[in-house]
Amino acid sequence: MFLFYTPSLKVFCGLDILKRRRIQLFILLACLLALAESGCPDFCKCTSIAISCMNRDIDRIPNFDSINVDPITIDLSGNRINIIDKVDLHFSKSYMVKEVYLNDTNLIDIESEAFNKMENLQELYLGNNLLTSVPSDFIKDLYNMVLLDLSGNYFEGDMPVIQSESLEVLTMLNCQITSITVESLKHLSNLKLLSLEQNNIQHIDTNAFESISTKWLMLKLPFNTWKCNCQTIKALFFLSGHKYIDPSDQYECQINKTAIKIFKSNEFIEEFCDISYSNGQNQNVLGNDDLLPMDDNNAKPYDLQKIENTLQEEFENENKQGAEYNQNLPTSSEHNKIDYLSISFFVVVFIAIAFILKRLILVEYKNMNESDSTTQLL
Repeated sequence: MFLFYTPSLKVFCGLDILKRRRIQLFILLACLLALAESGCPDFCKCTSIAISCMNRDIDRIPNFDSINVDPITIDLSGNRINIIDKVDLHFSKSYMVKEVYLNDTNLIDIESEAFNKMENLQELYLGNNLLTSVPSDFIKDLYNMVLLDLSGNYFEGDMPVIQSESLEVLTMLNCQITSITVESLKHLSNLKLLSLEQNNIQHIDTNAFESISTKWLMLKLPFNTWKCNCQTIKALFFLSGHKYIDPSDQYECQINKTAIKIFKSNEFIEEFCDISYSNGQNQNVLGNDDLLPMDDNNAKPYDLQKIENTLQEEFENENKQGAEYNQNLPTSSEHNKIDYLSISFFVVVFIAIAFILKRLILVEYKNMNESDSTTQLL
């Protein structure tokens, strides 16, 4: 069937284009109306379950009173919000929110009732801010809270006291904390993971863990500035014996700039602190005094020369093991052979892929030519 160009066909095509434009305009208007009806703040993006205002350089929490979405997540990270007042996050649908992100916002202060209306809140991220303290009861009435991240803040001194009957995960990496006291964990009976790596912790009171009711508790305490006294060592052995910490992690203290690997220097531990891996689990911290490095019971000073000799032997053993390991490594010629074979393999694969792509392009080009010829005949 042949179509001939006529004025009526021109009119028909014009009407068809006009209809398409009207449909496109209608869709655009519908999208704009939907966005307006959602009540989403101008500098945020809203979906049916989330509000994202991240990295918008805002210095206050937006007004969410007019939103018509049902937010599960609110992300305010990467802004300049210094203070959270008690009404900033109180809006009609705040009870639906389960996750709040306020990390990297230069946060300085949080009022104790700031999150009270978010009764279903489960995860709260406040990391990498400028907090030096938090109200002890600011999540106390949030009975669904599971995770709280306070890493990268400035809690100098004792670990801050936080009250929560439901909290399971608490992370405070790199917060300049120096000690864990009885009060620190007194109100966290359901805690399952406490992460305190990269702090300045020197003292732990093992009585603090009596308030934890969960059967399994994991503590992450590597890379702290432990003091080389028997209080600290016995405390760490106590935690290891109860499987609260992993002794394969990095636990070191220093004497005269000499690093002591607490769970690997067996002779040092057994002789100077009168404990071993078998009986260390029943030892408690003897006090919070900054004692000189000596045995607590016999007041026997450390023999630094003997410690250095022991460490030297450990160092030589490690070097010997390293040499044996290096002997088992492939030689440079073997490495070169492996690299050559790997490169050759990839070159062959690349050539094969290029050949296949070339064939596909030629076939597609041929099909396009045949299609153009058919169109011209019509």
